Amino acid sequence: MLCLGFDFNGLYGQDAHEYLRYSKALSALMETGVDPGSFVWPKLFPVLGTVIGFTGIPIGYSLQLISLFAMLGALLFAQRSLQFLYNTSGSWFLLLAAATQVYFVRSGMLVMTDALAAFFVMGVVFNYLRLRKDAKLQFFVWILIFAVAGSFTRYAVVPLMAIPLLHSAWIVSKNWHVLLKIGAALAVVGGGLLFLFANNLAINVSSSIAGGWNPLHLIQRTFLFQSHVESYWVPNGIYIWSNFAHIGYLSFGVLLIFWWKQWNFRLKFLWFGVLVYLIFIGGIGFQNQRFLVISHLPILLLIYPAFQSLKSELSNRKLWWVFVGGILLFNSAFFYSSFSKMFAMHRFEKKVAKATHALDDSKTIYAFYVTPSLGSYDVPNPRVDLWGEDIDFEKGGYVIFNPELFEDNSRVMKNWNRLNELYELEIIDDLPENWRIYRIQ
Repeated sequence: MLCLGFDFNGLYGQDAHEYLRYSKALSALMETGVDPGSFVWPKLFPVLGTVIGFTGIPIGYSLQLISLFAMLGALLFAQRSLQFLYNTSGSWFLLLAAATQVYFVRSGMLVMTDALAAFFVMGVVFNYLRLRKDAKLQFFVWILIFAVAGSFTRYAVVPLMAIPLLHSAWIVSKNWHVLLKIGAALAVVGGGLLFLFANNLAINVSSSIAGGWNPLHLIQRTFLFQSHVESYWVPNGIYIWSNFAHIGYLSFGVLLIFWWKQWNFRLKFLWFGVLVYLIFIGGIGFQNQRFLVISHLPILLLIYPAFQSLKSELSNRKLWWVFVGGILLFNSAFFYSSFSKMFAMHRFEKKVAKATHALDDSKTIYAFYVTPSLGSYDVPNPRVDLWGEDIDFEKGGYVIFNPELFEDNSRVMKNWNRLNELYELEIIDDLPENWRIYRIQ
């Protein structure tokens, strides 16, 4: 309803536009045989969008619906896990700690893999919890299914799922015959080779990111990239604990720290998996709150007993409903602040696309930052991103850019300065936020 009310189609960030592009390209492949081109991320999410699109639902909405229902499915797995662990639905906890927390809810609105990856992670966690109590093979099969699907959705889930998966394999294989163990090992190796073959390009990109992993990044908050320097508010070693206390993930999390001794440390392998994952993303040379969407619900399962103590304390003091109202009010205020920026960016991209559709010829468009969104909104002109190297500018072509916004990006500004040295630029349209459309003279 929120998306419909604000006419928001889930396209926010360059990754979202790329998922939509590739999903459309897969649809064209099935209909016409046209090569969809390269794609650097795991393919399950856009493939599902394409399949659902054949029902008649536009592919963009199909992808957004996947995120929405995946978020709801992840919450359902979390609720069932709380019921299994603590004999309670934990409805109030999930409402206050997930269903009204900005960053988690946002994952269900975007054309991104975060919610779907969180769903598969929770599928692994729920069946892992059942397997610990009753070592049935069917639970392990479900763990494998969810783990494989999660890996084909987003590679960041691998370090989070690895420890529970290995522990599950150890539990179910303790009494296996040696030939069965050998067969299982061969199946794992074969599946791994198939996985690598099907995702070789994405593996290369992920390996590049993982290859830059450095434990020293945990104490850094400023990182040097190829074209610019990025500084964050806190070092990586603090950012990785956002699930526990960041206002976008758990706005009352600081209060639960006072009851840290009541956290469920009996689930040591799940804790180990979470800590491995957090340390892994802390060693990457940048920060991205999206990484923490997939770890949020497993962490909530581990700290739930602290919430029970907090609720009991507040109820005894007759402050429970004051607390609930305060949290909902605070989350609503942060929703307004966070989503206003997202919706503003979405409206801006649509305005840029509308202005571009009004151009009177099909000359090449040179742009930066908004380049992927032009394809999402079916701008027919050829497009070249100013991030590229050795660009051959076409006289009579168009440029969509805001030089003041990217003055610290040396690679893009190098192309912009070279363009101004070689050609005259005529301003043909003023866009919001000091963006302009130029014609190359």
